[in-house]
Amino acid sequence: MEGVIFACYAISFILLMSMVNYIREICKPGICMSKHVAKQRIKIFGIAGGVFLVLAVLFTYMLNG
Repeated sequence: MEGVIFACYAISFILLMSMVNYIREICKPGICMSKHVAKQRIKIFGIAGGVFLVLAVLFTYMLNG
């Protein structure tokens, strides 16, 4: 079960860092992907990262509780 918990934390970290990367890309001047597509990806990565983080926290408390 510890492997599943670690995987959930790792996936949530990767997804949230991807979200931060797209936020930084929107703020940069110059040519990049459309802001609409970037905002959609920010929402998707943020929601998915949050869900995996909540699952990891729940699994942690279930295992230790």
